[in-house]
Amino acid sequence: MGPTTVTSGTMQAPAAKPLTDGASRDRFFFGGMAIAAALTVFAGFARTYYLRSWTGVQVASPLVHVHAVLFTAWILLFFFQVALVARGRRDLHKRLGIAGAALALAMLIVGYQTSIASARRGFMGQFPNEPTGFIDALAFLTLGLGDILLFAIFVAAAFWYRSQAQMHKRLMMLATISLLSAALTRFPLGHARLPFTILGLTAFLLAGPIYDWGTRGRVHPANLWGGLLILISGALRPVIGNSQPWHTFAQWLVR
Repeated sequence: MGPTTVTSGTMQAPAAKPLTDGASRDRFFFGGMAIAAALTVFAGFARTYYLRSWTGVQVASPLVHVHAVLFTAWILLFFFQVALVARGRRDLHKRLGIAGAALALAMLIVGYQTSIASARRGFMGQFPNEPTGFIDALAFLTLGLGDILLFAIFVAAAFWYRSQAQMHKRLMMLATISLLSAALTRFPLGHARLPFTILGLTAFLLAGPIYDWGTRGRVHPANLWGGLLILISGALRPVIGNSQPWHTFAQWLVR
C-alpha cells in the first residue's frame, strides 16, 4: 500500500510535499515583488485615476479608461499567477497563462493607441511644468512607445521560455517592472520626482540580481540582460526623442 491512510472509514489524500528551501525563497521573493509592484501602481495612479472621485482629476477619454483597466488587470494577473505557483497550482497557472497572452496583446494594441492619442493632444506628463528632458510631446512619445516595446519583448520571451520556470518567472517580472515608470512618475514630489522615478525603477531592477546573487551565487541572465535593456532604453529615449529623425517619424505616426 502507498502512503494513503484510512481513518474511520474515510480515505485521506497524501499530504502535500513541503516546499524546498529554494522554492520557499522564490515564493517570498516573487510574491513580495508582485505586492510591491501592485502598491506602486496604486500609489502612483491614486490621485489621477483610482481615487479621482476624491481628487477631482478628469480622465482624458474613454480610451484612457480602457488602457487603465487593461494595465491594472495585468498587475492583478501577475500577482495571482505568482500566488498560484506559490500554492502549487501550476495547472491553473498554465491555463490562466492563455488569458494572460490575450491580455498582453490587448495591452499592446490599446497602449499604442493611447500613446498616439496623448501625443496628438500634446500630453507631456501629469506635471508638464517640471523638467522632463523632452522638448515636446512628440519627443515625450518615446516614453510610452518605449514601455510598450519593452513589455512586448519580455512577454514574448517569457512565453517562449514558459517551460523553463526560472527564466519564465524572471521575464514576467521584468515585463511588469517595465510598466512601472508610468506609475513612479506620477508621485507628486515636485523636482524630486524625476530622481525618485530613476531610483525607484533602479531599485526594482536591482532586487532580482541581488536575490540571485544571494541565493544562487550568480545573477540569472534574464535579470542581467533584461535589467540592462530597461536601463539603457530609459537613458536613450530623451536622445532619440529629441532628434530630428524621430520627430519626422513621430509626425507620420500621429498624423
